[in-house]
Order: sequence, then structure tokens, then C-alpha cells
Amino acid sequence: MSQLDQAVAEAQEIFAILARLMAEHGISFLDISTSVQHPVGLEGVAVAMAYEQWARKLNTVAALLAHQEGIDDSSSLSLPDRQRLTVAAFSLVQEAS
Repeated sequence: MSQLDQAVAEAQEIFAILARLMAEHGISFLDISTSVQHPVGLEGVAVAMAYEQWARKLNTVAALLAHQEGIDDSSSLSLPDRQRLTVAAFSLVQEAS
């Protein structure tokens, strides 16, 4: 399994956990930023931690996609390029689900 495939699989696993926690606690994706910035109770902390793990994995997928494009230092990318790679990473994770 390639690094990209592994990262995508890990992002999917974490996303499944995040979605389950959000459903259990009635948190929508529209409310996720508030829940992450100001978690309430242990449930809120669990959701915030799962979201942060998922975001890190999604960034890993985006960095691996950048590497495939010959970009070794993704920190030097412009904002539009970062956004493009993040959307591509999200799409890849979603497609594989």
C-alpha cells in the first residue's frame, strides 16, 4: 500500500469516528468550528480531538498529493494552491469511502 493510500485510509477511519461522535452529540458540520474552538464537556472535547486528527490526516493527504506534483515543500504554496490541494485531498478521501 502506498503512502497516499495509507493516509487516505487513515483519514477515512478518523472521519468515520468524527461523524459518529458528531451524530451522537447532535453536532452538525455547520457547527463544527464552534465545537472545536469552544468544546463543551467531555463529549465536546472528544469531537474537537477527532476533528483535529482528521484535519491533520487530510493535510497529510494534501502534502502527498503536492509531492506527486513535484512540490516537496508545500509550505511555500500560494493560498489558491493550498486550497486546491485540500479540496483534492477531501475529494480523494470521500471517493474512497
